Amino acid sequence: MVIPARSGSQRIPGKNIRPVNGIPALARVIALCQEADIANRIFVSTDSTEIADVALAAGAQVPFNRPGELADAHTGIIQVIQHSVRELALPEETAVACVYATAFTLDPRDLAAGRNRLAESADDSFIVSVTPFDYPIQRALEMSERGHLTMLEMDHAGTRSQDLPERWHDAGQFIWGTADTWLSASSVWDNAQGQPVARWRSIDIDTEEDWEHAELVLQAIESLPRDR
Repeated sequence: MVIPARSGSQRIPGKNIRPVNGIPALARVIALCQEADIANRIFVSTDSTEIADVALAAGAQVPFNRPGELADAHTGIIQVIQHSVRELALPEETAVACVYATAFTLDPRDLAAGRNRLAESADDSFIVSVTPFDYPIQRALEMSERGHLTMLEMDHAGTRSQDLPERWHDAGQFIWGTADTWLSASSVWDNAQGQPVARWRSIDIDTEEDWEHAELVLQAIESLPRDR
């Protein structure tokens, strides 16, 4: 598994190692990867010695430094994982998971299910964690600066929610692919299959409000019986 964790986050400074209920986010994610019990090794790709120290203390490996040109806000995840695969000289059939450093509400069983789905896949698909939108996107509204609302798909203005097909989005937790698939891909979405995860566990952490939400979800997770 490879966990990308660059420095320089702008919207939430230091979010990859920011404490979540007392434990750095990255350390929590490493522990979840370990709990899934499906990875021979867990690597962290980072440009930061501080992040590397947290990763090592949590039991991950940091065998290389990510170059600066792959650690800015515009570098795609494909390029980051390709760099890791090349640095590690992984055989092309190796199953490689990209696990996000702030996905500390993920269920290790979902991570394992994604690995199993990859093994069963008949083609060179990526396996992407996905979750359904919590409201039909066909009834999405746009609001102007003055507060005026426009329905983007007026054809569905009178359609009942239960009559609209379900739509999904990237859950931002993990992506599985073989080393060869990672190296040959230009986009995850060229050939992808979805691994469903619980909607309440999927939180895109971009704001302080997102962070507070994730902390509350984590508190709820930690209060659940271990077999849930």
